[in-house]
Amino acid sequence: MCGDRDLAEDLVQETYLKALRSREGFRPGADLKVWMTTILRNSLRDHWRRGRFVDPSVRSDEMMLRARGRRDPGVDRTDELESALRRLPERQRTVLLLAYVEGWSHEDIRSVMGCPRGSVGVWIARAKKQLRKMIRP
Repeated sequence: MCGDRDLAEDLVQETYLKALRSREGFRPGADLKVWMTTILRNSLRDHWRRGRFVDPSVRSDEMMLRARGRRDPGVDRTDELESALRRLPERQRTVLLLAYVEGWSHEDIRSVMGCPRGSVGVWIARAKKQLRKMIRP
């Protein structure tokens, strides 16, 4: 989600530290993946707010390979897709990556995003519509 491997590794380590420090806040029976991802997402937001975010690009090799596989294999549209993803609003970009790259359910995404039921589907639909407009036919 941050587009920088080193930053991502730092944020994951920070997430583990925060989770260990606040482990009392984890409710037994809750989904650990959702809890940890929420901490990670908040760490990334904190990082952006502190003004240390340098590269807003979103790189997901898996997403790019999937996108290429649906079209003519001789045409590489990776740069075009990356550029379009960078221009999406953060919320739309995040739900797309969680749904299509990570394979998360709408319910898990809803839990992490802290939104009402049904919002994830709407955000994904809007993001896909935006991508279609931005990427030439």
